[in-house]
Amino acid sequence: MKNIIMEPISFEVARQYFTDQWTELPTLGRRSTFLVRKVQRDDSVVFQLQNSKGRQSFVDESHWKAVMGRMEDLPADERMKTSRYGMGEFDFNWNECPNRVFSLYVPAVVRHILERE
Repeated sequence: MKNIIMEPISFEVARQYFTDQWTELPTLGRRSTFLVRKVQRDDSVVFQLQNSKGRQSFVDESHWKAVMGRMEDLPADERMKTSRYGMGEFDFNWNECPNRVFSLYVPAVVRHILERE
């Protein structure tokens, strides 16, 4: 595992790293794992995510862009902190996140891709 600098990546770049088969990834805090795969939904390709409790959701391009915007707005030293991508009562939380459960997994997908480049 190499030391990386978290930088936003495009939805298109991320799509290139996954297939329609489930890939298991560690969460951003590396305390658990989740599954991700690329699926055709309606007329576009999206990511399907499944957490360790078996709950599933989809991340489309607009959801992805919102999380990348949040990442861009954060100082570099805070981009690897899970709490910066979810709802909460502190100033550093992101109460406007598109999905209170699954937005947290998008930065972990980014880290996975950046670690492979």
